[in-house]
Amino acid sequence: MEEKPLYPFGFGLSYTQFEYESIKLEPSENGNITAMVHVKNTGKRDAQEVVQLYLGWNGVAFRTPLQALKAFERVTIAAGQSAEVRIPITPAMRRVVDPEGKSVDAAANIEVIAAGACPIERSIQLGAAHFVSTRLAGNAGS
Repeated sequence: MEEKPLYPFGFGLSYTQFEYESIKLEPSENGNITAMVHVKNTGKRDAQEVVQLYLGWNGVAFRTPLQALKAFERVTIAAGQSAEVRIPITPAMRRVVDPEGKSVDAAANIEVIAAGACPIERSIQLGAAHFVSTRLAGNAGS
């Protein structure tokens, strides 16, 4: 698809504003990796935010999605407060589909992105919070 969306996936209006402060990755059991996302309610009202976790594969020999939504978590944050949202990233979530249609472990650097809407420029133009990202090297945790 060549056209840009008018309203990106996950975009919605809110009675407050959120700031995505940081994202860190921590190994956990069964090959899982936990993404720890710090989100702050910078507005004047208590509110809920849906923290969306996207993965993007870099350095793969075949075409992959720019980003793929892999998980999300709804959190309630009081006005002026921050919350740490913990989202597991399983080995299955890190796999990609190759040109033959098989789900494979890609020897790639995976970009892990946390955002309140699809992490594209249009979301920010519409007023969504800036996303945060980090990288997961190679087949880490697999």
